[in-house]
Amino acid sequence: WVTFDPYSFFAWFVVPFLVLLVFGKIDFQWFSLKRAQKVDFVIFLGIILIGALAISLIPLFPSLSSYYESYGERALDFKLLYAKRHLIWLSCWLFPWEFLTRYVLLKSSVKLNSRWGWLFVPLFELGYHLIKPWPEAVGMLFFSLFLTIWTMRRKSLMPAFIAHLIIELELLAFLLLV
Repeated sequence: WVTFDPYSFFAWFVVPFLVLLVFGKIDFQWFSLKRAQKVDFVIFLGIILIGALAISLIPLFPSLSSYYESYGERALDFKLLYAKRHLIWLSCWLFPWEFLTRYVLLKSSVKLNSRWGWLFVPLFELGYHLIKPWPEAVGMLFFSLFLTIWTMRRKSLMPAFIAHLIIELELLAFLLLV
């Protein structure tokens, strides 16, 4: 059962944030949607549709369907409890993950190599997801490439965070309904 994960919250967000704050290295504009453009809302719609399609393919891959247990046949009280605990779990790792990857690692790797440093983030995410079934790891690589480019263009991690949140909520809905 999923619940609050203090390690992810502190290791991926609190500690890096405090270190950057102490050294005065935080650009708070990266945490807003002020740099968003109208096309970003069309992109969000595309992510909703493509994400739903990708998640609907889970039953076609035995490795994914065994990894992601379906709760569609469970009682409503179980589903509500699972949803509540899952949302608590998401709250402790999703924004910290985006902060760590698309702020701390992205900005640092681009400083080291302005032309190719950004590729470190998708490769890092691929490495992290190699413990999961291969279709998810490959999908995450392409999703991360897209999100990282989008983050660099907007100089904001919020579009990537919202996009990742959309996918996670779609996955939760799928697990509870199918």
